[in-house]
Amino acid sequence: MVGDRLKNIVFMGMGEPLDNYDHVMVSISLMLASYAFNLAPKNITVSTVGVSKLVILILSFFISFFHLRNIVRLARDFPQVYLALSLHAPTQESRKRIIPSSSNHNIEKIMDSVEEYLKLSGNELMIEYIMIKDINDSLELSHSLGRLLQDLNDRVGSGKKMFNEENLFKRVWVNLIPYNPTAAGDRFNYQCSEGFGLNLVKNELVKVVVSL
Repeated sequence: MVGDRLKNIVFMGMGEPLDNYDHVMVSISLMLASYAFNLAPKNITVSTVGVSKLVILILSFFISFFHLRNIVRLARDFPQVYLALSLHAPTQESRKRIIPSSSNHNIEKIMDSVEEYLKLSGNELMIEYIMIKDINDSLELSHSLGRLLQDLNDRVGSGKKMFNEENLFKRVWVNLIPYNPTAAGDRFNYQCSEGFGLNLVKNELVKVVVSL
C-alpha cells in the first residue's frame, strides 16, 4: 500500500520456495539490501512443506535430496532468516493423508535436515500444525508429536534446553492452526479440531516442556 512500509515477509502459499531456491535467495537479498526494502533478516520467514512437488519417477530421489539440502543451504546463506516447517502430522503415514506428495520424502530425513539447520543457524524454527478433526489430533498422534520434538531437542540441544515454560519453546515453537474449510478439504470431509482434540495436542506439548 502507498505510504505504508513493508515490515514482514513470509514465503508461503506460492508454491514450494525451496524448489525455487536460487530465485528466492535473490529475492531475499533484495529485501535485505539497504537500497531496496532494508528489512532485518528476522522479519523474513521461508515456509517449507519439507517435500518437493516435482515428483518425477526416476529423478524423485535426487529432487528430494537436493530439496532437503536446501534447508541446510538456507542456514548457511541466510542464518538469521527464519524457517517454518509445515509439518501437520508427526508420522510418515499420518502425514501422507494430509500431504500426499510426502510419500516420496521420509519424515526422518526432513527432521535430519531441520536438525542441521538449527545447529548451523542457531536460529529459531516454527513448526506449523494444522488442526484437523480425527485426522491429526488423536491421543496417539499427540504422543508422537511430543516424542518427535523431544527427540529433536535431544539431538540439537547438546545438554541445553531448547524449551522453556513461558512460550512453550525457546528455539522450536509450534503454531497450532485451526483448519479452515476449503474445496480440496471438503472432498475428504475435513473439519476443524474441536476443543478436546486441540487440548490433547496442547497438553502433550506442555508435557514435553515440563519433562525437561
